[in-house]
Order: sequence, then C-alpha cells, then structure tokens
Amino acid sequence: MKKTLHKITAALLLLFVAQSGAAQEKIVTVYSLGDDEDLIGLFAGSTANGCSPSGEYVVGYGTDFSQYSFLWSKTTGKFSLISGSFQDESYAYDVSDNGTVVGVFATDNDGEVEQGTTPYIIPGYWKDGVWTALELATPMMRGDVNGSAEAISGDGRTIVGYVRDTYQQHYYDVSTGNMNAVKEVTKLRPAVWIDGKLQPWENLPFGETIGQGMWANYMSDDASVLGGVAEHDSGSRSPAMWVNGELNRLYGKTDIDINVDLYFYAGYVYGISHDGKYVTGTWCPQGDDGYSPTVGFIYNVETGTTEELDGWGACTAILDDGTVFGHTGFLGESLIRTNDFNGKFADYVKQVTGAEPSAELPNTIISASRDGKMVCGYFVDYTDVGPMMMPSIVVFEDKASGIDGVQSAHSIGIKEGVATAPGAKRMAVYDAAGRLVAKAAKEEITLNGAKGVVVVKASYTTGGTVTSQFLVK
Repeated sequence: MKKTLHKITAALLLLFVAQSGAAQEKIVTVYSLGDDEDLIGLFAGSTANGCSPSGEYVVGYGTDFSQYSFLWSKTTGKFSLISGSFQDESYAYDVSDNGTVVGVFATDNDGEVEQGTTPYIIPGYWKDGVWTALELATPMMRGDVNGSAEAISGDGRTIVGYVRDTYQQHYYDVSTGNMNAVKEVTKLRPAVWIDGKLQPWENLPFGETIGQGMWANYMSDDASVLGGVAEHDSGSRSPAMWVNGELNRLYGKTDIDINVDLYFYAGYVYGISHDGKYVTGTWCPQGDDGYSPTVGFIYNVETGTTEELDGWGACTAILDDGTVFGHTGFLGESLIRTNDFNGKFADYVKQVTGAEPSAELPNTIISASRDGKMVCGYFVDYTDVGPMMMPSIVVFEDKASGIDGVQSAHSIGIKEGVATAPGAKRMAVYDAAGRLVAKAAKEEITLNGAKGVVVVKASYTTGGTVTSQFLVK
C-alpha cells in the first residue's frame, strides 16, 4: 500500500523550550500504526475507540476492511491483536484500568458454526487472551442481533451496553376485536452487568413506542447515568440518557407524524463525564445522512439544561471539569474547549508545545482518560484507494528538564549533540527545511552541529518508526 507524504508514525515527540530560556519541556506524543505492514493489514480502516480511565490502555477495532480488534498499552507503546474469538472476529469498545476489554466477539457455539458461515456475535469481556460471554436476557441468535458490551468501569466490575429483551406491546386483535390486546415482542434495551451478572431492567415502555428499542453506549463511573439512543416507532432516533433507570430523551421527545413530517430526525449521546454530571452528543433534525448539518450539545444532569456549541457538529467526550472534545462534522476537524481555549485541537497542541502538530492527530476524538492527558480516535489518511480511517492515540506529558540531558520515555533522547534511540536499526537527522543532515545504521547518531529545529527519525527492528522534533540551542 502506497503511503501519502505524511507517513504514519508510531510516535511523534514535540519538545518546546520557552523563549525565556527556562528549562520548560512540554511533550505531546501521537501513536499510530507506524510502517508495520502486518499491523496496517490488520487494522487499516480502524478507530481507537476507548481509553481506560487511568490512560494506560486503549482499544479499537476495524470498521472498513476487517473485523479485528486491538489493545494498545502506554507502557509498551505497541498495538496487539485481541484474539481468542472465532476467526479472531471482534469489536472492542472500552477497556478498564486492569486491561479488561469489553465489546462483542464471534463464537461458533462449541463447533456448531462452520468456517465461512455466520457465527454468533455476542457481548462479552476479554482478559489475558480469553473472551468470556456475558449473560443475555433471551436465547442467542446467529449474527449481530444479540446486543453489545459498550462501556466498563475503571475497576472492571460494572459493564454497560444493551441486550435483546421482552417488551409488552399493544395490538388490535382481529379475532376478538380487542383494540388493546397485549403480546410479547423482542427489542433492544439497556443492560448493566455487575460482576458478570445481568441486572433486571424496570419500567420498560410499551413496545409500540420504541421501534427497534433503546440502547446504552456510555456510563458514569457508578453506572447511575447511562447514555445512548432511544428509537421511536417511526425509526426517528433521540439522544437518550437514563438516570437510575429513568429515560430522558434529550431531543426528539415525541415521534414524528409520518404523514406530515418530512425528516426522520436522529441524535446520539457520545459521552458522559466520569462523575455523571455532563452528557454530550449530537443532534440533527434532518437525520444522520452524513450531509445535513448537525449540532453538538452538552447536557448538565444537575441543572437539567442543554448547551449547544456554535460550529460544533458533535461533542464526543467530556471531563469532570467540563473540558469537552468534539469535531466540526463528518471527516472534519477535532475541537477542544477548556477553561481558556476554544478551537481546533491541532491549534491547542501547537499552543501547548510551541511546535507544528503531527499530521496524525485525530480528526475525531472519541474517548479521553479521566485526567484528559490521553485522548484517542482516528485520523484520515488519504491513500490511493481514497480516505481511510487510522487509529490515533495522543498522550500529553509535562516535564521540567533542560533540552540537554533529556531521555525520552518514547525511545529517542538527545544529549551533547548526540541522539540516541535504543533498539533502533536506522537513524536519520533532518533540519527544519527537511534536508538530510546525517544518517546511520545504528541506535545513535551525531547531529553534525545542527541547531534550531532538528528532526530525528528512528526505525526499529520490531517494526514502526519514531519521529522526534527538538529545538536545540
């Protein structure tokens, strides 16, 4: 596969020394798939979907070209395949602080499913190479209709998602003339598993009011606040939240009149702060066709008020302090709003580092760690076969240190005119204009007296590259 001018890098290290000359270092590291063709083959078209609250792990999955999932570790900086399911097929949505992954996985049900046929896709959790099925409310069926595990608490005990369950539904019984006869139907409903045990769900609405059902994708730490979608009978979708099991449609509280209304509206909850105070999402009165304008919103659970952010197509993740992430629209640009910044995420990175940001910063941020020092999502790589999603993980670190004597935790260090990258098989040095200054087939290289902005690139025997940009005085 041919790559564009901006190569996918395993990590980009940006160092900034303040103009005052003080020893102040700010680092933003962007992890992606590197140039490892095996990883690209597995995870091209993937998103990084969930950060653990501590920021140690990230999970994601392929959406375009595969059905494989990955686990990324901050300690190793590496992506690994989440295996153990039938044909290794799975979708990973979230991960706890101890590395327990939740999502859906394929099973052949003890050999019932033959190769090349449709397996059972069921909600479960993965740990140490093994998938464990979560309890369902109805017998499982082939395909992806059984539900999903979408979010997990930091301690790994509570899992949230959705399952198929039985609703009561009114209908007209022709044989008796009863206009309010009741039958049982199967639709989706939010699910909470505690220590692997599916919890009962009270106060389900009547089945004729909710289309395919309701589903939860996000949770507060204690699972008292859930967020997702509630579908009306027409198919219109409301961004929905549940507080202690009580449904609140944040937009689209009533269904459309299919004989009058032109559009089937759509909205989704995309994130909940860990403390459960804020709920974020997107709303579009004209549906989710990918072209109609959408609006990003923040709902304050404590006050019951909704804020819509100008120019934001979606609000996708939010921290307890109100820092919010989002994007301008489909294949648009990532946005961030803090107490003192409101704008493009790339501009924010440039502000806190003083250097040009990586081309692999996420176009869409999907998840953030509790402290906001890690975010993840995907960037768009414009390849010969068209735009392709690639996972992007961003780590913020602040260190107090001089430019000399810095030994990065991310493989490249520089001291006294020599750059070192333990384990590298090749290194190269470039100046700010991109001209090659030096190259060597080993793990250290002299800067040849280069000053100002210096770019050092290291290629590793284990695959992938690290590109580090230094300001050298």
